[in-house]
Amino acid sequence: MVFFEAGFPFSYGAIISIGIIGICLITFVGFFSFVVFSALVYIGVIRISPILDAISNMISFFWPDITDKLYYNINKSFLVEYPYGKPEKQAIFLFHPHGSFSMASFFHIGTHMTDWATRRIKATMTNLMLLLPFAKEIIHNHNCVLSDYNSMNESLEKGDSLAVCLGGTREVLYTKSHVLNLNILKKRGVFKMALKNGCGIVPVLTYGENELFQITENVQWINNILIEYGLCMPIPTMESFFRWFNIINRPLDTPLRTVVGKTIDVETIAEPTEEDILNLREKYFKELRELYKSTKPSYYAEEINII
Repeated sequence: MVFFEAGFPFSYGAIISIGIIGICLITFVGFFSFVVFSALVYIGVIRISPILDAISNMISFFWPDITDKLYYNINKSFLVEYPYGKPEKQAIFLFHPHGSFSMASFFHIGTHMTDWATRRIKATMTNLMLLLPFAKEIIHNHNCVLSDYNSMNESLEKGDSLAVCLGGTREVLYTKSHVLNLNILKKRGVFKMALKNGCGIVPVLTYGENELFQITENVQWINNILIEYGLCMPIPTMESFFRWFNIINRPLDTPLRTVVGKTIDVETIAEPTEEDILNLREKYFKELRELYKSTKPSYYAEEINII
């Protein structure tokens, strides 16, 4: 008994030491595995597309009606209107508003589920998406291009059209039902790009984008912090989240209506001046306001707010 009591503190020490060593080993192995996994994802050895394709094929095989129904519901939920005719030339389509997740832009450009007419087109995606696993693979598979100037300009030089949510992630902070608060007043890069390539610009308005998801207001302070680093994390209310997922069963009660405006022809200027850029921007703002005035629903605000 005396021997046991004398050795008992040592037993505690041994248990604690073994526990610490075990935690260190688990942490090291976990971190090492994460690094190896991330590296394999980055270089393309591990891909998610085959997994997603296998799941999609399995669903289509065992439940073919589900796939057809989902395509139908999305087609009826994301409508496209061409009041000035379908653009036939290469152009930069500027989508408004950004909304919470730019759903209209995603479905029109990234899929073939809607009646969007222009198919040789790429959607721009913020470079911050590269922080996510499989981002490069997603960009490649969904007609996307990174939103930096060089990547976008390279796509235009190849003859592709572009779809750009001009307000960017910061515009999420101004999302409000039946009001278009567009964070585009100081944008200039896309207009410079259009001038250098002689590429027309087309305003695109989506009514219903802001109303698709209601944002949880009590976490808005998180976005106020994140936006300083170019990030934004819109968190929809559970009600709007579940309402969206009901699209599996039927079309949305109020479909999103995307109106494609008149193409603004742009003259090629190899080295556009600041005045050239600002003049084109003002011309675009004017055309955007006119498109809104002629197509807005009666319950929307009278004017667009350009901020």
